[in-house]
Amino acid sequence: MSHVDIFGNGGITFDDFLYIMAQNTSQEAASDELIEVFRVFDRDGDGVISALELGEGMKDMGMKITVEEAEHMVREADLDGDGVLSFHEFSKMMIAASY
Repeated sequence: MSHVDIFGNGGITFDDFLYIMAQNTSQEAASDELIEVFRVFDRDGDGVISALELGEGMKDMGMKITVEEAEHMVREADLDGDGVLSFHEFSKMMIAASY
């Protein structure tokens, strides 16, 4: 894990993940990685990520996040206003966060 533990904190943080994504120069490989990450967050497999799923996924990555923070993130990234994140919305959020 040390080769992905960019910040040396013993785990993979969201910042580590964003750094890895930014370093990946192959758009196809980056897209494949985003799909895989989306599937990890989409715990019930319904094709969208709820605030609860986003929060649980981030906690599993070692991040401290409140329900309110996860809900805020979903509201900010939810382009169609349906209260959940599609793959397209999730991808845009991840790409925006990496800059």
